Amino acid sequence: MAIRIYILALLLIPGLCYSQNIDSLQAIYSQYYETALLTVSPSGEYAVLNHHNTFGKNNDVLLDVKTGKSLSLDKHIRYQFLGDDCLLMQNMERSRFMHLKTQQYRDVAGSHIPAIITKSSQILLQNKVAKEAFLTSTDGEELWKASNINTSLFDVNNNRFIYASGDQLVIRELNSHRLKTYTLDSNVQWMFSNDHRIYCANIQATQIELYTLDLQSNQLAKQIIVSPADLEFASSLNNLFEIREDKHFLFPMYLKSKLNDKKNPELIITYSNRSGKDKFLNHHLGIYDLKNGQWDYKPDTKQKLPVYKFLNEKGDFVVYDESGDVVEEQQNVILDLNLILDYGKSSCLLPKKRIHDGNYLWDRGTEQFIYFDQKRWRFHHIKTGADQELLPLGAGGWHAYQARRGSSGLADEPEVKPIHIRNRSAIMLSNQFDYFIVDLKTHQLERITKGEEQQIKYELQLSREQYPKSSWNIGFAEIDLEKEITFKLFNLKTYNSGFATYLHKKKKNDLFQLGHYREIIKYNNGHFLPLILR
Repeated sequence: MAIRIYILALLLIPGLCYSQNIDSLQAIYSQYYETALLTVSPSGEYAVLNHHNTFGKNNDVLLDVKTGKSLSLDKHIRYQFLGDDCLLMQNMERSRFMHLKTQQYRDVAGSHIPAIITKSSQILLQNKVAKEAFLTSTDGEELWKASNINTSLFDVNNNRFIYASGDQLVIRELNSHRLKTYTLDSNVQWMFSNDHRIYCANIQATQIELYTLDLQSNQLAKQIIVSPADLEFASSLNNLFEIREDKHFLFPMYLKSKLNDKKNPELIITYSNRSGKDKFLNHHLGIYDLKNGQWDYKPDTKQKLPVYKFLNEKGDFVVYDESGDVVEEQQNVILDLNLILDYGKSSCLLPKKRIHDGNYLWDRGTEQFIYFDQKRWRFHHIKTGADQELLPLGAGGWHAYQARRGSSGLADEPEVKPIHIRNRSAIMLSNQFDYFIVDLKTHQLERITKGEEQQIKYELQLSREQYPKSSWNIGFAEIDLEKEITFKLFNLKTYNSGFATYLHKKKKNDLFQLGHYREIIKYNNGHFLPLILR
């Protein structure tokens, strides 16, 4: 009996010691955590940080950068500084306005979408579910409230809130709080505005009632657009209804034959080397000329799965049919692209091109279609038919890196998406290490960074404002070379990171000391770089 007890003890004691060792290790390592920068105040005086680790730590703190003191915050989903005095914190239950100096706060119940009105230091809170909108001061004091809102939009440029309540169109000037009200013939579900006009629409399957308010003449007009016989308007896709140049109305449409097919696509078994995407519902694009009351572009209903990508803010786009996608080992498949110009006035077939967004772009000024093929950028001139390499071997150091990678020819998309340059027929390209400006008129190459020699990778820092707002547009950023641009750096030898700035008009590239930086925040008066240890 004693021998059995002894053997049992020998078996249990090592397990108990091992368990104690694990617990002690967890107690040690649970003290360590990673820190993420969530947001910073405009001056850089305050920052909201998140401390987290795999042992359950997930705390948000407000850091006073000057003093180094931190304040623990209640957990919220979104943080946004309202100047240098207040912090807006939001979750699904409330919006909390906290004064940074006193830490006193005011809560507004509900889940809201905020819009900061910088001209009047006010906050517009919209609750889409409750169909309500509030205007508050930066400390959360309610200034006015609107209810029973069908649809709305905030006109940032003109500082006004436009909304529809029942059959009433309401315009509220946020500076003066003056109201203008217009009576419509029906309820509307969609709105769009610019400096000259406000548009709103009652969108049904077979017709659209479009109301246009001319802000100069104060005249309200109504227009009826009827869908083609084999198509109907996709009223649920609100974000895809858009008016360009006060004339061209873009909207999504569904094929009626697809809508009437009641079969569950998940249960359909097919035997084919074609993609199965065509079994699912997909929208087509229609474009209507509002001034002349006629169609600019009617979709090709023979296409089962069309994809539309606008290439600029005008009327140039490509369309291809994904139902022709042959199942192959590569995701970036080859399909025929149809280039549609000026909202449908002309078109050009571009056969056998890779379809991913980074593989092609269009320059209207030079009428060149730029595309990536077999690790090379090429151009196709739609008028002359010229089709050749954009950057020949040896051009300004562009191919030095690619040559050292080997020439397998298997790369089917670029390292980095091309970047448009504002007000120029030019683009910015990257070969992973460095950035180059390509003049599309002369095809001259200008190298603006020199990182490859030191094994330093440059990464251009882009903000949301530099990308297209339209859901139709291809997702290319645009930069203004009249302004200073910022690069994030990473040294492949030392694993240090840092940043550099570049001003094109002075051809000046300032490199800052490399360190273990994770975040780079740029301010009008310099740069704020939180040092976050990995």
